[in-house]
Amino acid sequence: MFEFPFDPKSRLIFVEAVIRGPKGNNLVRMILDTGTVYTIVAPEKLAEIGCIPPPTSQQVAITTASTVEYAPLVRLPKLEALGQTIKNFKVCAHSLPPNMPARGLLGMDFLSRFNLHLEFPRKVLRIFS
Repeated sequence: MFEFPFDPKSRLIFVEAVIRGPKGNNLVRMILDTGTVYTIVAPEKLAEIGCIPPPTSQQVAITTASTVEYAPLVRLPKLEALGQTIKNFKVCAHSLPPNMPARGLLGMDFLSRFNLHLEFPRKVLRIFS
């Protein structure tokens, strides 16, 4: 079990994630998002570690607040977040709005693999593998 503090008064829960690729590692500030199907990482963060989607990569539909957009899936050699590591994990390469205070969203494709508890009175997120 791992525990992480969070601010229950904040509208967002931030998570630090490490993405690993052929050119190295990158720390990415992400938002924990139970309403997102796919984990999303900004394309520039993926490019920095050498994970650029090929032109023929699989595309998935992303429903935003105003439209449906299509974005490529990219396979990461490793994603580490909340004390958990997943190898060969596909993420969606898509930019978040510039006013967002994060460069990615940690979605249900990652979160549903674990037992996750948000304990608002204790101000702690607990995750069990």
